[in-house]
Amino acid sequence: GLKGPGRGRPVANGTALPQYIDIGKGLHRGGPAFLGPVYGPFQVSGDPSKPGFVVQNLESAGTATRLLDRQQMLRQLDRLTVERVSDVAGLEQLHAVDGFRQQAFDLLSGGAAARAFDFTREPTRLRERYGNHMAGQQCLLARRLVEAGAGVVAIRYSPDGRGDYDRSMIGWDDHAVHGNIFEVMRQRGPQVDQSVSALIEDLDDRGMTDEVLVVLVGEFGRTPRIHIHKGCPGREHWGPSGCAMLFGGGLEMGQVIGQTNDKGERPAERPLTYQDLLATIYQAMGVDSEHTFINHVGRPVPILPSGQPISELVGSRTRPGTARRGDGKPTSLKAPKRLPGSLAKTVRLAPGATNADLRAVGNLAQMESVTLEDTQVDDEGLGVIKACLGLRQLRLNGSQITDAGLAHLAGLEKLEELNLSFTRITAASLHQLKSLTRLRRLAFNGTPISLPDVGRLFIQQQGRPLTDALLAMGLADTDDNGNVVAVNVAGTSFGDEQLKQLGSEETLKELHIAATQVTDAGMEEVTRFSSLQRLFLAKCDVGDRAMQHVSRLEKLESLNIYGTKITSAALAHLARLEKLRILYITDIKLEATAVDRLKQKLPQLTVTDYTAV
Repeated sequence: GLKGPGRGRPVANGTALPQYIDIGKGLHRGGPAFLGPVYGPFQVSGDPSKPGFVVQNLESAGTATRLLDRQQMLRQLDRLTVERVSDVAGLEQLHAVDGFRQQAFDLLSGGAAARAFDFTREPTRLRERYGNHMAGQQCLLARRLVEAGAGVVAIRYSPDGRGDYDRSMIGWDDHAVHGNIFEVMRQRGPQVDQSVSALIEDLDDRGMTDEVLVVLVGEFGRTPRIHIHKGCPGREHWGPSGCAMLFGGGLEMGQVIGQTNDKGERPAERPLTYQDLLATIYQAMGVDSEHTFINHVGRPVPILPSGQPISELVGSRTRPGTARRGDGKPTSLKAPKRLPGSLAKTVRLAPGATNADLRAVGNLAQMESVTLEDTQVDDEGLGVIKACLGLRQLRLNGSQITDAGLAHLAGLEKLEELNLSFTRITAASLHQLKSLTRLRRLAFNGTPISLPDVGRLFIQQQGRPLTDALLAMGLADTDDNGNVVAVNVAGTSFGDEQLKQLGSEETLKELHIAATQVTDAGMEEVTRFSSLQRLFLAKCDVGDRAMQHVSRLEKLESLNIYGTKITSAALAHLARLEKLRILYITDIKLEATAVDRLKQKLPQLTVTDYTAV
């Protein structure tokens, strides 16, 4: 699918600094898409708290005199080109290119723009106030860059010593399989407090609070309840609720907006969306969020399809083109038209509702969607659901349902979505869902049900492929034609048997089986995925034998084997992968000569840090 533009905003303001700077892959999933590479971020990698930290590509190849000679020669060639261009569009393009060249020249020549990256000019006292760790020094560098004229600076908040599978995407991904969340927070919490408070104080001291907007946010929340994996506590992904912190940008500060229920599970007051947050950010930046781009195939792409600036933050100011009601609040968006087949007849009981409340619902048997989240409805009360033969969506998460209650669902053959999260359901009762062959969404967080349990339901009892089960659990993605292109079962009980059950998915391009139970014995199955481009094996119990099978994946571009048992001998197998561009081998003990030989065979290959022996 289309990789949507990131939130950077390249705006010409006379500075040679790039207008969108990404420190530590802060927005690693964002890109310019159809806007073109000119609008992509300037990447700053590495740890600025470490001695010898430098920004790559800021040093010219040679002396300043040689660089100046090159620039003058280029200008002479440009004059010849200008004389041959007669149309206005062509001249405008040449002028635009010249502007970017001048930016690059200023950076390479060590001008004011280049000096903005040199935070060693800051007093020692201030550097220590931010903290002598990666997060603190990233924040300090960000402040220097916006002070020098950068438009957007993104940081992936990355305290020391905490990484995901490949250590190149360090963050707050606190799954139980990644580590003990309590131990991590003892280190990470103080670093956050120190660096963010220092940034806020520093901006305030410099009178920049109205000019700079600080946004501290993740893409979703984490499960309110601790998840335990092999005795290790963590928190999984959680979409229903989350939080964000904003400071500056001329917004109204000193307030908490919105509130969750007492368990922190979902909004109970003033629910807001990420679209509302983005609309607020865009307004603070002076960007018309109602603008629509036309991409390279003529398709209209709005900057923001929905969302309104958060009135408590923006006060009386409105974004361009935003109508307001008489009460001063933004006009609410119209509800989208109901699509054919959508759920028209729905009922949702309030948290704490009882069996009597459910029985009192009028026309219950005609309902297409029933939500009983956090209610006191038990197995007996759920019995009335048997009459809802047209039911397509049933949400029981947080209710008092046990295995006995699941028997009431056996006749709901039109059911497409079922949420059993945080109920008392176990795998022993899943066989009662055998007749629900239309089921395409199944959630069971907070229960002892595992991926193999659901696999048995779909494969053995319903006669459906494993991919149907993975799609139902949100562990697989398809393209526009319905072909499975990605499977992500990282950290689950997925093993060799499930890998075999995947079959020959010729359209599969990404397979994420890190920290699963896959072994060398099952790795032969991956050779059936002839279109595979990205393979994640980190922390799997695999070794050199597995690499023999991996070497047959001719289209493989990215391979993550961090934390596996491979040896230097396995690298010879990987030399056959001519399209391999990135190899994650962090913390693996390898002979430097073996790694060098691999890089000689594959000159386009990027290899992460490893332990040389």
